[in-house]
Amino acid sequence: MAGEPITVDRLIAETTHAGLVPSLVGFYRQWPASTALDLDQFPATSCEAIWAFGALPVITWEPMVVLGSVTVAIPAAEIMGGVYDSFLRRWARAARDWGRPLVIRFAHEMNLAHYHWGTTRQEYGPASPRLYRRLWRHVVAIFHQEQAT
Repeated sequence: MAGEPITVDRLIAETTHAGLVPSLVGFYRQWPASTALDLDQFPATSCEAIWAFGALPVITWEPMVVLGSVTVAIPAAEIMGGVYDSFLRRWARAARDWGRPLVIRFAHEMNLAHYHWGTTRQEYGPASPRLYRRLWRHVVAIFHQEQAT
């Protein structure tokens, strides 16, 4: 679903239009720039509306910054070097404290050069799968440390 916050009224309108009642409702969230980490919050309002509607929230969580019409992948060195750890911990605690099931789809479609997570498009190559696994493990380890599983 495009745009936040997602509300029950919007979900009802989409369901009426589509003629289907979804069991999953997905939406996208990009990460903030490293200079704005405190500005991004876990989307509890949207998740609550999806849950109240009777569906499971699915957040496609993209470690990239949108600058105008350009998307820039957050460098792996910043993520694994701890620059984003406080942001990740805050999100993990908020997801845990929300207290309901949800799916976080971290850095989707990592097999496509278009989504060159942790690198520039030019750097994407044979080493990218190994780098992706390291990024994923770093994020998951923080969620486990915060008991958000």
